[in-house]
Amino acid sequence: MSAAVRAGFVSSTLRRFSFYSSDVRHSSSYQKINVNEEKIELNHINPDDSARKETRYGIAITSPETAQKRFSVRKRLLDYRLRICNWSLTLAIMGLVLAVIDAELVGAQTIDVTKGDSFSLALRWVILASTIALDVLILMYHFVEIKISLVDTGSEYWRVGVTSERLLKVLTELVICSMCPLPGTGYVNWPILKSKYTDRRVELPFDVLLCLPMFLRCYILCRFMVLHSAQFQDAATRTIAVLNQITVDFPFVVKTQLFDRPLAMICAFTGSFWFCMAWMLAQCERYTDTDTPGLRHFLNFIWFEIVTFFSIGYGDVVPQTYCGRALAISTGIVGTFVSSLIIALVGRRMQLSLAERRVNQVIAESQLSNSYKNTAASVLQHIWFVHKYRKQLDRHGDRGSKRITFRIRIHQRSLLQAILAFRRVRWRLRMRLEEEDEYIAFRRAYVETQERMTEFRKKQNLLRTQLATLNEKVESLSDIFASPTCIILPPTSQTRKAISAIDLHRLPSL
Repeated sequence: MSAAVRAGFVSSTLRRFSFYSSDVRHSSSYQKINVNEEKIELNHINPDDSARKETRYGIAITSPETAQKRFSVRKRLLDYRLRICNWSLTLAIMGLVLAVIDAELVGAQTIDVTKGDSFSLALRWVILASTIALDVLILMYHFVEIKISLVDTGSEYWRVGVTSERLLKVLTELVICSMCPLPGTGYVNWPILKSKYTDRRVELPFDVLLCLPMFLRCYILCRFMVLHSAQFQDAATRTIAVLNQITVDFPFVVKTQLFDRPLAMICAFTGSFWFCMAWMLAQCERYTDTDTPGLRHFLNFIWFEIVTFFSIGYGDVVPQTYCGRALAISTGIVGTFVSSLIIALVGRRMQLSLAERRVNQVIAESQLSNSYKNTAASVLQHIWFVHKYRKQLDRHGDRGSKRITFRIRIHQRSLLQAILAFRRVRWRLRMRLEEEDEYIAFRRAYVETQERMTEFRKKQNLLRTQLATLNEKVESLSDIFASPTCIILPPTSQTRKAISAIDLHRLPSL
């Protein structure tokens, strides 16, 4: 019971408290358990905390002061997390660069530097120190994230933020960031795969193998991109994303950047991927051929990366170790993905924009409308010619009948062709109207409705004017009849005859 009270799931200030259950077997989201006249008193909770424990998760915004305090704490934690991410990226890149320098100095044949030299040992000790500091920063980053989740949910119980998924994530990041070349490591026998698969081995420094997983630290760069992106920094954007059930994470940021700057994103990723993979391949294959200089190894494997990335594979450069072959397979998989992405982006760029489609559609509709009118006019023209020459044939009889009959048949054939052309144009126009853009259809309906409303208003104004004129005339007649000078004469005999002659269907003219 005390743990539940500390977690905020049980109210500690009411005689009747509630347990909140998430069991799906119950129809309601929580279950209330009544305690008869029992009041739980916790001496270690101050009055402010007791007021905050009244809610479901323990923290309630009861006043502007508490809201300001809560948001200030959250803002301070977000700034602290951002600084931790910046330092983590700095230490990760620094350790990776120092490891590359150490591997190049030890593996280079022109510089007489071995693993036992003081400079190489100093570099590896610095790398180890930066790795330990990086692991500490990773733990601090996740600790701050747990505190942010507690502030967001309103809970003060640390187990709410510590889930199995988060623990697995922390362990994975610690394993990745802990890999680095260690001082005092030796050599490993590395098998070489020749064309005839002869069993040949070479001694490879173990530091080189520990340098290769250090490139996995680049995931911190993805986190850096998310935390420094405009989508994450803008509170309004995050609010709109939450309301639309969208998480502002790395896939969302990458898709946004690909939509805004596709060429820059693909070029940056492809260039960095080629460089890193070529260096790792050069380290794996450098000790299999000691006669080739290190720079030439690197340039050869940049060429190998390019031709493997685009699934060309000339076969002039072949990896001779299992490590090199694994890296070549990874290059082919990533190259296939990036090539499909390039094709999709180019296809999207080749598509017409909405405004361009509207222009083409308006032009096509105008051309079809003109063709429709021309074919209809051609049909009427040939019908008139057939009728004209038939009248001439009836009027002249046998004289010139062959010439007139020949002309009639010519125009009849032209009439059939014009009818077929009219039907084709009408069908094309109907298909075009079915395939037209929704915006143009809505715009046309709006314009037609606007024209009808304008015509209706004109008729309404005309009717209103006529009614006003009629009202004025009726009022003038009323004034005339109401004046004392008005003399009403008895009807004359002609007026009596006109009144008696009134018919219900027609009124004779006087």
